[in-house]
Amino acid sequence: MAELLRVRINDKDGNGVEGHPVRFSIKRGGGTFDPTGASDTTVVTNASGVARIQLRLGGVIKPDSQIVHATSNDGITGDLSGSPIVFAAYATAGRPCDGTSYVTTASTTNPADGVTPMPVTIYVRDCFGNPVVGESVIIEVTSGPNDISQPTQITNANGITSGSFTSTRSGPKVVSARWQRSKWRCAAAIIKKATSTPR
Repeated sequence: MAELLRVRINDKDGNGVEGHPVRFSIKRGGGTFDPTGASDTTVVTNASGVARIQLRLGGVIKPDSQIVHATSNDGITGDLSGSPIVFAAYATAGRPCDGTSYVTTASTTNPADGVTPMPVTIYVRDCFGNPVVGESVIIEVTSGPNDISQPTQITNANGITSGSFTSTRSGPKVVSARWQRSKWRCAAAIIKKATSTPR
């Protein structure tokens, strides 16, 4: 996160207390604290009574999926007033990742009649497997000629968009997708066959 997590420790008169330990603990979300990569660490307050730390968010993008507790005590009777302070945050999906995105087709075979469409569904994911919303996708099919109906919609809330293709050439075909904003591709896991129309 660009913004640091900050906790101020005050005395009874409202003045900042320097040199007081504050413990930051990640309770949910899988993030870490920079620069150590720890999920539980203690920071000492500065001259203004402020302890601050940078949180690197985990891969979960659900609202309030990242939870951090900041606790401090007086060293005698227990926790200070207001402890723990709870920070809640969440990440947004990252860039499309070819390692987690994938393509499926409605079946493994289709007539090579140039008429019957083969539906294609593209699932766009970031490197944590989260759906990527709002991406324009282009379908590519090997072993043409192929008539490709490209997706008319950007990826939806589930990171999904769809199109189709027809072909007059039988034989193995590989269906893949690429993103207009990058050169990354996601190859279909299954090689498709288009069978010739009986005569």
